[in-house]
Amino acid sequence: MSAVDSARAVLDAHARQTRETGPVHLSDAYLRAVDRVEALPDNCSGSDKTWVIRLVQEATRVRSSLTRKR
Repeated sequence: MSAVDSARAVLDAHARQTRETGPVHLSDAYLRAVDRVEALPDNCSGSDKTWVIRLVQEATRVRSSLTRKR
């Protein structure tokens, strides 16, 4: 078995394991920080968010110009 096959076997076994998850508890400080960020002018309804479109377009352009090297 090659090293790649061994690594795949380990990753596959890990992916098949079930994970116990419970409720996520957020601290009061974290929730206050979220409230502050959501109240910023840039996050209000009607604010200019065209920068998001430009960011996505630029990221797409950069990603499309990448080449894989082996």
